[in-house]
Amino acid sequence: MQALQLLEHNYPLYITIWLVITVFILWFFRFMTRKMRDTDDRQTKSSLFTITMFLGIPLLIAIVVGPVFFLIGDKNMDSEYRYLWLGLIFIFLLYFLFKQRKPNSGK
Repeated sequence: MQALQLLEHNYPLYITIWLVITVFILWFFRFMTRKMRDTDDRQTKSSLFTITMFLGIPLLIAIVVGPVFFLIGDKNMDSEYRYLWLGLIFIFLLYFLFKQRKPNSGK
């Protein structure tokens, strides 16, 4: 019961967990694109692409959409945590769309 009370409105913990997952997904996409670029075998490239689609896309959607639903639904969250999380989501989207999409980003 005490563990549930510690987790109930622990917004810094939620944001930290979100950041860890975000860093993992950014690393995942960089690693997989580098691996696909360095591989000459078509079957291996196809397998890596399938892994990227089945693991990466749902995680990417969860990283972006999940916190938005959380921010809309939680009325007890302080505005400073709300703005912090919205800012981090915005920075993540900008980084993912511009930095990750450059052709030399996997090097």
